[in-house]
Amino acid sequence: MELSAFLRTYRRHWFIPAALLVVAVLGVFLYQQAFGLKEAVATVAVLDPLTSRPGAYAQAQVTFDSVINSDQLAERVGLRLGRDPGSVRSHLSVSIAPSLEAYNASPVFAVYATDKTYAGAITLADAAVEEGRLLYIEDNTPDPDAVKQAIAGQMQQAQSDLDAAVGAYAAFLSNNDAIDLEPRIGKLRDLVSSLQLSALEARADEKAQFAAGNWYGGVAARSRAASLEGAGATYQVQLNNLLSLEIPYGTLAAAVQTAQNRVNQLRDYELGTLTGEQLPLSGQIKIIDGARPNSHELVTMLTYALGALLGLLVGATAIYLLGLIAREPETAEEIGRAFGAPVLVRVPSGGA
Repeated sequence: MELSAFLRTYRRHWFIPAALLVVAVLGVFLYQQAFGLKEAVATVAVLDPLTSRPGAYAQAQVTFDSVINSDQLAERVGLRLGRDPGSVRSHLSVSIAPSLEAYNASPVFAVYATDKTYAGAITLADAAVEEGRLLYIEDNTPDPDAVKQAIAGQMQQAQSDLDAAVGAYAAFLSNNDAIDLEPRIGKLRDLVSSLQLSALEARADEKAQFAAGNWYGGVAARSRAASLEGAGATYQVQLNNLLSLEIPYGTLAAAVQTAQNRVNQLRDYELGTLTGEQLPLSGQIKIIDGARPNSHELVTMLTYALGALLGLLVGATAIYLLGLIAREPETAEEIGRAFGAPVLVRVPSGGA
């Protein structure tokens, strides 16, 4: 079809593409009113125990995104707002907000809620993050009875080992009179060393007295030296007896300490698990920003533009089809061009 014919048909039936354009824009408007949803977003920071400090905190059993997508949260929010849980869940979504940090130890979750109005979307998002925070804390707080039951067997064995070690240690002390063994060994060593030194001094004095011709002084010095040597030998025997107990005493004491350490480790583990390794779960999750409107004006404008473009294309197509189907009367100029002669006379239409 020639462009002139298309334009002539367009001028005759301009109202058709105009009507189609209005219908397309109106259709987009009605769709937005019927199915278009407003969106609100709230942000929540969660300290991820596993990625932030491995081994420092107990790993979260349920992640925050799983909580937001759970039926349990939908039921809580639905009960709170008087809405159907299925509808609540279908209008909630969660993602991790982008961060400038290459490695984000504390991810920030963005919770999105949709509704027909911004007020409804904000209410839904606020309720979701508040209930989600409480549910996250509840789901990840260890059950004291479960923790105790989990380590009950190890605790019983550790306590049994400790009791046996303490019993063996006490029996050894009682049977060998080894109470305060180490202080007693120290005192006997000092006493034996002192007696041996005094005996050496007495022997030196003995020699000096005999050398000086003092027979009585020499005999007295000899007697004193012999007495000191005898006492030193007696105490040396006692010291040797105590020294023979030192190795088994140390072994039994070490066994008691090892068993006690094992019991203490289990108790610390139980306490640390119940307290979240000294960092409360309430401190691991915080609401950063309450719900606020998340506008999509650009998307809306593009939707209207797409509808208008579609209306224009359908209108142009309709005009083209009309130009092909409807044969309009040819003008005098077209007839003259067809015969190759000028038009000399025009016959008016009937009734003129």
